[in-house]
Amino acid sequence: MPSIFNLHFSSAVMLAALLLCASGAPIEDGSVAGDFSGEETEEAEMSTVKPFNIWRSLFDSAQEYEKAFEHHFQTLENRDQALDSHTPASIPKHCNITKFRKDACLQTLAKGLLIYSVLLKHVEKEYRSSLNFSDAPSNIGTLIDLAGMVKGKMKNRNQVTPLTSSEEEQLLKEVNSPDPYHRKLHAYSILRALKAFLSEGKRAVCRMEKRVNQSADTSC
Repeated sequence: MPSIFNLHFSSAVMLAALLLCASGAPIEDGSVAGDFSGEETEEAEMSTVKPFNIWRSLFDSAQEYEKAFEHHFQTLENRDQALDSHTPASIPKHCNITKFRKDACLQTLAKGLLIYSVLLKHVEKEYRSSLNFSDAPSNIGTLIDLAGMVKGKMKNRNQVTPLTSSEEEQLLKEVNSPDPYHRKLHAYSILRALKAFLSEGKRAVCRMEKRVNQSADTSC
């Protein structure tokens, strides 16, 4: 169980890496109507991650890690309700490309990754002994680096700033509890929300690519 969890959690972070690298792919909007009208065309600096089937494969792995995690709460009644009640208010909103312009969507992704990089510290703390979470520090660092990559593709880069120490402290305080049971449920809810965040982010990036290059193999 420990090694399975670590494998699939790493897959989720790999998915984030691919997703965010792709957000630096040629998502140009100079000639595209709709959500992208009025925005400047950007030159791609990162290589395009072409096969969306790789994203789908990695997301399947992300789903599997969640199943492995659920094993630790298999006796919990009304699990979804319990997780909903333990979902932090600070959980980032998703990037919905049908509502957001491209720059706003990338901003949401970058800010969200920074927040998850802090919330994952809580997960690491709670499951360091019971699950193989030895890669957590590097995963957290990767999320921070990827947030910077996304920020680099934004037109208004000053809209995303690193979290201050007081902001990080407040995020961790929100999920802390004197009761170990509640702390672990908070950790589970964070991972569940992260999976949904990656799913919606992948879908948004896929739609961006489709609007730019109708001939691209970007089936979601």
